[in-house]
Amino acid sequence: MDDRKVNADFPTGGKMKVKDGKALIRFKDTSGGLEVRRVALNTERGHLPGRGPSAVVAEELEGFTICGVDQKFVKAQATIVSKNTVVVSSADVREPVAVRYGWANFPLCNLYGGNGMPAVPFRTDHFSMPNLAGERIGQPFAGVQPAWGNTMDILAAEDGRFQALEVDGVGAGKADGGYLYFRAPEIDQPMSARVHVLYRDEGFGSIQLRYDSTSAEVFDGDVPGVWKPAGEVRCENSRQWKVAAFDLPDAKFAKRCNGADIRLQSLGSLTVGEVYVQAKVMN
Repeated sequence: MDDRKVNADFPTGGKMKVKDGKALIRFKDTSGGLEVRRVALNTERGHLPGRGPSAVVAEELEGFTICGVDQKFVKAQATIVSKNTVVVSSADVREPVAVRYGWANFPLCNLYGGNGMPAVPFRTDHFSMPNLAGERIGQPFAGVQPAWGNTMDILAAEDGRFQALEVDGVGAGKADGGYLYFRAPEIDQPMSARVHVLYRDEGFGSIQLRYDSTSAEVFDGDVPGVWKPAGEVRCENSRQWKVAAFDLPDAKFAKRCNGADIRLQSLGSLTVGEVYVQAKVMN
């Protein structure tokens, strides 16, 4: 049963005001006032807090970042100036646009309320999420363009159920919970390339493209089967045919993995029409 006598409020920020090149963040639910507490993080097990060989200890206020109009966040200096206000600034940001607190994986943060409860991570901005997966935006299919180049051969791979079919007059290959492999015709040397994928926009999953690469970070040696990510396209269940373009700066067209050069994959059903490749010799 809840004890109404216990104050379990968490300090919550988000309202920002800019003055003299600094951001003032006003908090609510501070339970008597904001305070800084000593926080220690260990990156290795078997040590007391803050005693490990690579321990990180924060005794000054930590966890704030700030950015200007370029939307590039940098570590900020932060100071409590009243019971419910923190001033945030950086010498690298002359005109603050946004502030974030605790906006990272396993951040080092030490802002607390008077009741000993930690402040809630927050951001004052509404910037778009970063495109960490190299996500592409598919465009409605309006006909094949000559600039797309040659079609690639689809392979009926054994990785999952495969079937050839026709949807809305477009011939396609379909794989349920598996992969579709494609082979570039008459290309057998490293090249940079642009690949256009004609796909059926069904469901809300993603279609990812992997390719055989000459990159040393991804491929080392002559053993086939190492695929480099080229990005993904997010499905929106429009039930339309769409086209997405992928750039392959270091493709190795050697047909080494299941006789293929690229692989399209999805956790759900995958329906793909033609795949086009326009390649040029690498400089």
